[in-house]
Amino acid sequence: MLVVLWLGQFPDGLAAQTWFTNAFLPSTSPASVPAGQRPSFLQAGPILVDLAATAAIEYTDNVDFSPVGQPGTELSAGIQFGAAWQALRAVQLELTGSWLVNEWLSGHGPNQQTLTIAPGSTLRYTISVDIVQVIPFVNLSRTYDPSLAPTVGNTAIFQQSSYDGGLQVAVPMNHLRLELMGLRGLVISSGIGMGNTDTDRKLASARLVREFNPRLQAGVEYYAVAENFRNAPAERSSSTTERIFGIAQLTTNLRLEIALGLEASHYAQPVIAADSTRHTQMIGDLTLSDRVRQNLTGVLHISDQVADNFTTDYYRTLSVAFSAAFRFNPRTTFTLETNWQQIEQSVRAEGTGDFWRNTARFEYTVSDKLSLHLEARSLSNQVTAAGLGYRQNVLELGANRRF
Repeated sequence: MLVVLWLGQFPDGLAAQTWFTNAFLPSTSPASVPAGQRPSFLQAGPILVDLAATAAIEYTDNVDFSPVGQPGTELSAGIQFGAAWQALRAVQLELTGSWLVNEWLSGHGPNQQTLTIAPGSTLRYTISVDIVQVIPFVNLSRTYDPSLAPTVGNTAIFQQSSYDGGLQVAVPMNHLRLELMGLRGLVISSGIGMGNTDTDRKLASARLVREFNPRLQAGVEYYAVAENFRNAPAERSSSTTERIFGIAQLTTNLRLEIALGLEASHYAQPVIAADSTRHTQMIGDLTLSDRVRQNLTGVLHISDQVADNFTTDYYRTLSVAFSAAFRFNPRTTFTLETNWQQIEQSVRAEGTGDFWRNTARFEYTVSDKLSLHLEARSLSNQVTAAGLGYRQNVLELGANRRF
């Protein structure tokens, strides 16, 4: 999954973008947002608090994603909270968590409670020397989740610590801009099972951007990720990516982003017998967004990517996604999303197929604190590695109350 890391707004040009995995993204929680742009958070002295209660009733025609579906109705409720304190100008302390309860009124789904607590902190300091911007940062986080959520390697994690430290540098040079980043991180997890969850990771990247005019920029980028898992078969695995990209503001409302490159995944040993330790593939990414009218926006995203999942097996995914949002009035919104993925998994005979996900959501804002929604979702999984394939249709009615 690709996320966007903003390094800042430079004069007379589009905002720079750098593609990194979200594991390396420094914190952007509410305390770092200027006061005039903050949503309606509670405030206890210097601490911003976001507290919300949720409730929903959901009907599904396939409770356990099986080839032969069994219907069920589920009632869920919970509390979500978050707090952020800008202790110093460069130091931010955070606490997020949730408590959710699920009860099945009909069907054979499991009743369960989930409690997740995740405290963390971020040190992020900006040093400007003339036009050069240097940003050292450190992220520390700890997650406790007794619900034993399954993750990679068939391991159920209930505690995880993460330590990230790195340096970002941005150097504008006339109409060129050079961006560099280096990071060293460590993730330590504990749980049940044997899996590749303890990871020592390193990242290095470079990006050169050319601004032709305020509406057009292009450039090249390179980044390398090395992940040293403590368990086989993924220890000393790494990947490298080289891309060329372009960003164009075609009109006031129409924006185009496109990238094309090469990604290579390197394994210390084969994941399965007779498999290769190196996979090199072309990758591409295209996003077209348009604000058709003041109350209608649409986004088309096409991506051909290679997954960096060293713990299972190499696979690539071609995906096409489209979303549209229509605002009838300030209180009423309708959104529609459709996503198709075609999955091809390494040299295995199995593991290929199509995956569809479609969502339609109607949301009504009663007040700035209370919102209601009605959502319909449909899934279709025809990937052979997932079993015999399944379909699922879900209808959900829910409410969210912020305090």
